[in-house]
Amino acid sequence: MVKQRYVLILLLCLSLTAMWGQNADSLSLPLPQFLNPFYDSFARNYIGASAAGRGYTGAAYLGDVSGVNLNPASLLPDSTSLSVELDLKPPVEAEGYPSYANYSSRIPIGMVALNGKLSDNISAGLVYSMPKSIYLDDFSVIINQGAGIVQRFPSYYQVQLTANAAYHKAPWHLGLNLHNQLHLIDDPIFLHTFERIRSYRYALRFQPGIIYAGNKLSAGISAMPPSKFTWDLTFAEYDVLQPWWINGGISIADGKARYLVDAEFEQFSEVSTEFKDRLIVKAGYEIDLGRFIYRLGYLYTPEVYSGVIRLPSNPNASTSSSFWWGTVPGNLMIESNEQHFVSGGFSYFHKHGAVNMSVMQVIAGEVKQFQFDLSLSFYLSSLRRKGFLNFDA
Repeated sequence: MVKQRYVLILLLCLSLTAMWGQNADSLSLPLPQFLNPFYDSFARNYIGASAAGRGYTGAAYLGDVSGVNLNPASLLPDSTSLSVELDLKPPVEAEGYPSYANYSSRIPIGMVALNGKLSDNISAGLVYSMPKSIYLDDFSVIINQGAGIVQRFPSYYQVQLTANAAYHKAPWHLGLNLHNQLHLIDDPIFLHTFERIRSYRYALRFQPGIIYAGNKLSAGISAMPPSKFTWDLTFAEYDVLQPWWINGGISIADGKARYLVDAEFEQFSEVSTEFKDRLIVKAGYEIDLGRFIYRLGYLYTPEVYSGVIRLPSNPNASTSSSFWWGTVPGNLMIESNEQHFVSGGFSYFHKHGAVNMSVMQVIAGEVKQFQFDLSLSFYLSSLRRKGFLNFDA
């Protein structure tokens, strides 16, 4: 009898040690699941077809609205225009869930913008965009001994309405973005509960920027200071930190060609000591051939975190309410999320506006991603012209 007790105590100690070791090597999520930066390898949308075609560079580039999120001083419109952009990403497989699942992006509208000149030196714009979107299809739990199934489709969207204003007095260009962000979560994963949760939070971010544009060499920089808000998701309350974001770069003009290099920094180590800061390196090239501009680019984004994460749970779950969760894994493996992109694109200009197209493809890295952008811009002054649907002239 005494020997059996010792055996039971030994087995209990081994079980507790194994559980402690598993938790010690895994990460408790500091943010709601899909807000954590390692999901950006799929969730981030590279908005702006022209910028995406040249490796998402644009810190020191003056032009259309595609680079407004990279530097608010970059928007230099020659006429009042309306732009609409579609961003398409095919699904990628999501591993580690109870059933086969994909990550997808269900809303294709990446940007809608209205911008123009208020005076010879002042421009302004109003931009709707979706910097991040991720939809898990699906998270299923088998119940009633296989006779039933509970399906959830966890998702996260960051949408923002940006008010832009810029002052242009060559060679200096100053700009400011006021990003009115809405963070939306639907059906976040909490183990040991089937409760439906839909929630949103508002955040305001300021983004100043400056560009010095010389005859051949231009330089620019833009930044967003940290932004904080709390988010109560019923079973957990999070202190959400959007850390420092800084983007800087140079642009070199050589005749009809232009070469661009940018570096984009985010201080994710302030979100969690387990996270690495992210320094994205970008390079781009474009050549202006009149009505057509052709672009090529490269983008490298490093890993923020890889390893095991613990999925959050209902802290008040009872034995009976947790019965169906026995086969659902409580941990999830985050693979290496380093990515190397190549990109390409073009713009076609006609008297009523422009057509911009770009593609981005991961060529090296565990997390694959492909993005296609199509942007149509229309000069509102064309409405006053006769025959504005004739694109031949």
